[in-house]
Parts: sequence; C-alpha cells; structure tokens
Amino acid sequence: MDHMPGGAGERPFAELAAGECPPYAELLLALSAEFGAVDTAWARERLDDDSRALFGVASLSPLARADRLAAVLGGELGLRPTTGAGAAGLLLDRVLCRREGHPALLAAIGAELARRAGVPAGVYASPSRWFVGLGHGDDLVVLDAALDDAAGEPPHELRPACAHELAFCLLCGLATAYTQAGRDADARHAGRLRLALPVVPRGA
Repeated sequence: MDHMPGGAGERPFAELAAGECPPYAELLLALSAEFGAVDTAWARERLDDDSRALFGVASLSPLARADRLAAVLGGELGLRPTTGAGAAGLLLDRVLCRREGHPALLAAIGAELARRAGVPAGVYASPSRWFVGLGHGDDLVVLDAALDDAAGEPPHELRPACAHELAFCLLCGLATAYTQAGRDADARHAGRLRLALPVVPRGA
C-alpha cells in the first residue's frame, strides 16, 4: 500500500519524530496515518468530548483524580484493554473508534483526557505494565491502564514514557502484528518508522 500522511495541513510522522517530543495524540495520530486514512479532526474532537467527563477533577485529591479517571475510562467510555486486537489495537484512531486497544494506548488516551481537563498527566511504564500518571513528584498517583487497579503508589521500576518512546513501542508491536497478518510491506514500514525516532531501545 502507499504510505501517505493524514489530511491536508497535518505534520507527517517523520517530521514530528525529528523534533521536540510532541503531545501523545499528535504523534500517535500521525503514526496511524502512515498505515491508512485517518480523520484527525474527528479523533481530536472525540478526545475533547471524552475529556468533558473529567472537568472539575483538578480540584480533587490525587487519589480521587485517579479514581475518577478509572471510572470514566472503564465505565462511562467503555474502554477495554486487549492485546489480541492485532494492528487495530495499536493505532490511536482505531482504538478511539472501537473502544478497545493495547494498554499502552489506553494510557495515552487517559493522559490526553486528563491533560485536557487541566491535570498534569503522562504515560508511565514498568517492565510489564502501562500506567497513566497523574501529578508528579511526591504527588504522583498512577492508574493501571489494564483498568483493574483504580489507583496506587508507583510500582517498582516505574519510569515515564514520552510520546517518542511510546511510538517506538507501538511500532515494535505493529511490525509483529503486520508480519503475523502477512502484511510484510507494512511490517517493513513500521521498522523504517522506528529508525526516525530519537529513542534508545529499553526493556518495557
């Protein structure tokens, strides 16, 4: 297939990857556009609409913020973690539409919704799990993106994952998913896109 960036005016993935680390949604929508047409306006509007359920959480305690985010993601929005959805579960626009995806993407969605609601947030990872991190420093509270723990203290070896690093991990998963699906051209393209990222591979 031809690999073309999204709609007119959108910055292509390679350009975003080469600069300072952008917001999660911006880079991940550009990543999705490398593998098919993406309605970026719809995706951004969906994130904006979904974030309205979190308005007012900035006034809550850190633990209460995480509890509310868990209720919104898993309850009101019906997001479900899955590692068996193939490539669709690793592309942001598909996950926003299907309401299920890899925990890494659910963490990115959670961080984007919290940020839109005025709460400092980011994606965090341990060696085997993905989290939304709310706050920072001693006030950091994390929500397991598998949505089975509402909130808790940062686990051992927790580290932040910027948009560049998250995209690198997702591209590794996409290369595997496309290879398994017999889409060798897409698998090779995922490998080429990884090389555009200023990321030193680390265990995740």
